[in-house]
Amino acid sequence: MTYAVNPPRVRPSRSKLTAKERLLMEREYITIEQLAAMIHVSVATVYGWNYTGYGPRVSKFGHLVRFLANDVEDWLEARSDAA
Repeated sequence: MTYAVNPPRVRPSRSKLTAKERLLMEREYITIEQLAAMIHVSVATVYGWNYTGYGPRVSKFGHLVRFLANDVEDWLEARSDAA
């Protein structure tokens, strides 16, 4: 079969992935809405924290903002220790 432009990308099986690629696939990301619901604050509050640098470390994918679950856990633990 020939393709006019490029052949479709085929996702490699897990056994062919490098250790780094497997690690990246296994990371769990949390949305702003999920974080706000988790800690019982408004989405606007989380956006404000991001703007001021107070909240957990942010991962950006284009216009999408996500948080690594581990970063959220670390941030929450640091906040509970400070209280």
